Amino acid sequence: MKHHNNATVVSGGTDLMHLMKRRLTRPKHLISVAHIDEICGIRIGPSGELRIGAVTCLSEIACADAISKGWPILSEVISHVAAPQIRNRATIGGNLLQSPRCMYYRHGDFVCSRRGGETCYATVPDGNCRHHSIFGGTGCIAVHPSDIAPALIAMDTVLEVAGANGSRIVAANDFFKNPKRPGFRDTAIGPGEILTRICIPPLPSHSRCAYIKSAGRRAIDFAYVSVAVRFDFAGDTVEDARVVAGAVAPTPLRLHDSEGVINGCTTQNVDIDAASSKAVAGARPHKNNRYKLDLLKRLVASAVRCALHAS
Repeated sequence: MKHHNNATVVSGGTDLMHLMKRRLTRPKHLISVAHIDEICGIRIGPSGELRIGAVTCLSEIACADAISKGWPILSEVISHVAAPQIRNRATIGGNLLQSPRCMYYRHGDFVCSRRGGETCYATVPDGNCRHHSIFGGTGCIAVHPSDIAPALIAMDTVLEVAGANGSRIVAANDFFKNPKRPGFRDTAIGPGEILTRICIPPLPSHSRCAYIKSAGRRAIDFAYVSVAVRFDFAGDTVEDARVVAGAVAPTPLRLHDSEGVINGCTTQNVDIDAASSKAVAGARPHKNNRYKLDLLKRLVASAVRCALHAS
């Protein structure tokens, strides 16, 4: 990449090939990183953390015994991603870095604000924003499509990024960005850098997690809304709650107001109705995606119940 100005890294290629067919990206060079040992595979680090190479395919992660035992929510989430054929090819890094699935962005006839135009066509009077953000956006209201990202944020994951100047660590919660103008990066990856590793700390024995996704078809479709939760307990009391929503904002969204309702409560006195109502605080839905308000509240309530009563 240092020697080629218009080069793109490729591994699974499930999203990149579609973008190239649509002429949304036109790299002169493709650099395969699929067989670089340092960024492949699954390892347990010296502190018990889970280390996953960015080019590890999703099916390998889903089948790993270490993950199903120590980080079962990750196995659960991946079972909701696409179809088995796609999971055999797609990588975890590619899932986190995929481009939005907005019909206007991906259609060649619309030069939308994300592609350098002046208009977000999802927000015009006759636009279709059914699958778009209910929490606003700066110029573009397309949602981030990753099913995996909310769960990684809930688990305090950090991501390793590397380039010519060395490697650095970025918290998953800080990794995703809301693009403010055409060409603005929607992740923390800088020019000449690549995502190399996903590191998830060991979950405490007193943690409980849950993940719920609503889609047209259980796995094949992208989420209308998804919710990942993690509760750390001190005895019977929720000491630290994480509630993260997907497909409702330009980035995965921590629902701090819902977390505030849950923190400090016991499993018996969590006000689930209040937590779910707080999930839509500050939402600004558009004319044909208001259904996401009720859907988000219902998924938060279901995920909270699942986590509270998980064994």
